[in-house]
Order: sequence, then structure tokens, then C-alpha cells
Amino acid sequence: KTQLQELVQASLKDNVVYELISSSGPDHQKTYEVCVRISDKFYGHGIGSSKKSAEQCAARETVEMLQSEGINN
Repeated sequence: KTQLQELVQASLKDNVVYELISSSGPDHQKTYEVCVRISDKFYGHGIGSSKKSAEQCAARETVEMLQSEGINN
């Protein structure tokens, strides 16, 4: 998440927003689905057993997407 934040602030001069798309399952065993939004564009998508792990997965995917678009630190 830190790497993504630094990449976006340095290259795009924008903020990263993590949006909770859904959560499902019983309270003791929830699954969270999160998407990364930068400006008005959606990027990475992540699923995890906690909001944090879903956000980390989405951030990792977003960093890879941005780098493939030629956006680097």
C-alpha cells in the first residue's frame, strides 16, 4: 500500500482510494472485496479475509497495472 501511495503521489499527483465493494460470510469468517480508485478510474481488485489483506492485494495489482502503463517512481 505504501509503494502504491508513493507511486501515485509522485507520478500522478493524486490520492488512492480503497473502496469496499462487498463483504460476505459470517462475522467470524468474512471475506472482503476491495477496489482501488485513482481519480475516476478503477484499477486493482482484491479479495481477502480482512479489509487490510484485500486492500494489500488490490494495491499490489494496481502497482503492476501502473508499471505496465509506464508509470514508475
